[in-house]
Amino acid sequence: MFKWFDNIKESFYQKHLKRKVSQVKIKRHQVNFENAKTIGILIEAGDRENLVFADKYRDRLRKMTKQVKILAYFNDKANHDNLTVSYFTDKDMNWYGIPNSEQVRDFIERPFDILISLHLTPSRPLEYISTISSAKMRVGLHASDKEYCYDFMIDPSAVSNHKQFVKQFEDYFKIINVHV
Repeated sequence: MFKWFDNIKESFYQKHLKRKVSQVKIKRHQVNFENAKTIGILIEAGDRENLVFADKYRDRLRKMTKQVKILAYFNDKANHDNLTVSYFTDKDMNWYGIPNSEQVRDFIERPFDILISLHLTPSRPLEYISTISSAKMRVGLHASDKEYCYDFMIDPSAVSNHKQFVKQFEDYFKIINVHV
């Protein structure tokens, strides 16, 4: 019924994204996982199990003396109190779908050594954040129409859950670390 409005929103989103991408002046490069000091994690938090996994993974990375920051996205407009992570919701987005909150801006501006987009399904807000992030290296699931979002992509057919995603990511980085 409102297909024309969705098309207008999509047009504004794409124009904004192209402008932001052209403004990003980050020198992206491969990062040795063992030497990485700061890691950002993006997670879709509609399912609480995703947050539980992200918290456990953060704890594991901290034991490796890495500084870790998680930003969770809730696909709703509710308040989510008592969380151990920064988050944003649909109420933090403008009318054409760009996330715009203090937590999002802070996360985008942090120069993480590695940014891990730990979502298993397409998520426009998280893809946007990854695309314009100040991270040196961005990791996410491969999608031919989203190659601008990530510097290192994991084959989606090889993962069906977050644990497998992390295993694939870490296994590949062990191989890459030999050559970086």
